[in-house]
Amino acid sequence: MKPLSISKVALAALFLIFSIAFNPPKGHSFSKKDTNYYWYLDSGTVYDGWYSTSEEIMRLEEIYDVYVDGDPIDGTLIASGYAVKGYPHSIYPSVLLYSH
Repeated sequence: MKPLSISKVALAALFLIFSIAFNPPKGHSFSKKDTNYYWYLDSGTVYDGWYSTSEEIMRLEEIYDVYVDGDPIDGTLIASGYAVKGYPHSIYPSVLLYSH
């Protein structure tokens, strides 16, 4: 049996290091925290509550019986999430939710 050359051992070691380094662990370890926003309906005029984005999506889907997400293509704006409470709004909305 022929001994392995240094270059083959080095290549195998590099492959092992890169395969570990560039494969992040699975799961939600990189997901950001679901921030709460002040939600307004009807183009930002009617206050709806202080919820996280996922909670507001679930509430709107249950109330209006439609699919709700943040994609504006072929959607109708139904809720705007603001970081600061108050009307008239002094900032642009942080999150916009659309019905489909």
